[in-house]
Amino acid sequence: MVIYSTPLSEQHLLRNYCRLRAVAEKLAVQGHNITFISCDADESKHNLHFIHMEKVYDSVLAKSYELNQFELSYTNIIFQYFDTHELTIAICEGLTKSNGWQLLNSYPSYFKFDLFIHDYMTGGCLLSFNKKFNRPPVVAMTAFRDNSIFHRTTKTAVIPSRNTLPYFHQQVPTSFSERTINFSLHMFEYVLWHYYTCPKLTKIIQDTNSFEYLVDFDANDAIVFLTNYDPMVDEAQQLPPSVIGVGGLQIKIPSMLPDELQQIADKASNGLVLFSLGTNVNLQEFGETIFIDILNCFEVFPEYTFFWKIDLDDDNIRIPTNVVVRNWFPQNDVLAHKHTKLFITHGGLMSTQEAIWHGVPMLGIPIFFDQYSNIRKAVDKGIAEVLYIKDLTLENICDKISLLMFHPKYKENIEIYSNAFRDRMETPMQRAIWWIQWAMRQPRRKVYNGNEKILNFLQIESVDVIGFLIIITLISFCTMIVLTKKCILFIFRRVNFACS
Repeated sequence: MVIYSTPLSEQHLLRNYCRLRAVAEKLAVQGHNITFISCDADESKHNLHFIHMEKVYDSVLAKSYELNQFELSYTNIIFQYFDTHELTIAICEGLTKSNGWQLLNSYPSYFKFDLFIHDYMTGGCLLSFNKKFNRPPVVAMTAFRDNSIFHRTTKTAVIPSRNTLPYFHQQVPTSFSERTINFSLHMFEYVLWHYYTCPKLTKIIQDTNSFEYLVDFDANDAIVFLTNYDPMVDEAQQLPPSVIGVGGLQIKIPSMLPDELQQIADKASNGLVLFSLGTNVNLQEFGETIFIDILNCFEVFPEYTFFWKIDLDDDNIRIPTNVVVRNWFPQNDVLAHKHTKLFITHGGLMSTQEAIWHGVPMLGIPIFFDQYSNIRKAVDKGIAEVLYIKDLTLENICDKISLLMFHPKYKENIEIYSNAFRDRMETPMQRAIWWIQWAMRQPRRKVYNGNEKILNFLQIESVDVIGFLIIITLISFCTMIVLTKKCILFIFRRVNFACS
């Protein structure tokens, strides 16, 4: 079995790698022989062997700096889509330049893999090897949430009015204008993928001279999709039967904090606040004013203890006595601590899931990509508040913290979602392992997906049928008007003739 994980950012590299590695370790314990293709070097051990794609991280990191992720917080949605597709191309370029690619290509074609587990959000360049190894079944799996991707592959309707694209800043588009924008974005994403990204990825593969055939990125033989979705976190979705939600897969049974942090947290009986904007964001780069306002705000609440994950550039900065600064915190374990009352977060999907799982209200400070919609959904559920970068002032930060800490509705609401999130027949990990093994037992794609005819986006969404019916209706209506007008004129003429 081969498992492939790549990043869409430095943060997703670490968290998605840990997520898929946990799956790999579970499978290895059950006796499966795992080949793990990753951007992160790791030591092979019994039943778990690593192939290092050493150039991908550098390629993505270079592209991330070029994109300037801080400016993305003010970037138009359309340009953000271009940015993520450029990152997908950078991943493919890094893959083909890696020694790991050459190593995998040196395997004989008769080498047997029983299953591919593939991160389908990363473009599909490694699916070339799926064909090389005689097309073993594929399980598509990702830490991201973008339902339009698997709809595109399974050839099922997206239902844009219920399926919000991650970059659209609404939970569910309701007004006509919102639905128009969301539908247009779906169409734009489809066109961008098929006529811009896919040709570039194909050319990259061709230039390696590794394969004699093109990559069909949509027909990737995925039997099931294990997507990072759960209705307790996202809005309810109408999903194909081959799409299995395993949202919260990364959440583990909490452990004790490191000794020093454990002692501080245990003493924070009035409340512990965790502040982390993920791996990518250093808030100091947004300006000294914002940074100082946050510190001053924390000092306004001496009764609370603040854990702030940040890399400080200046050791001379005065840190309030109730603030603990580190460049890393065990986030899942801190959120699980009984004294944690608030999570100030960038709104990443996995961070949002962990906060809901542990029942901790959130103050969202979204920066880019899907963070806006993740926080928007939490706000609509009554379990979070949001502050945008442009609104980060001392007064606004203090007001939001006071609201979330003192108003009981946020804790009450998130306890409802937390209890429902946890109350399942099995854990997300158990569900994922069962479906992976099911795919090995039932390797034929048509079991779930059938022999679907290749349809394009407009056909799948029945836009052509709706357009045809509208035209027929208009023609029929116009015909009725013309006939009615002629009948009236005919009757009017007969009456005038009779009178004369």
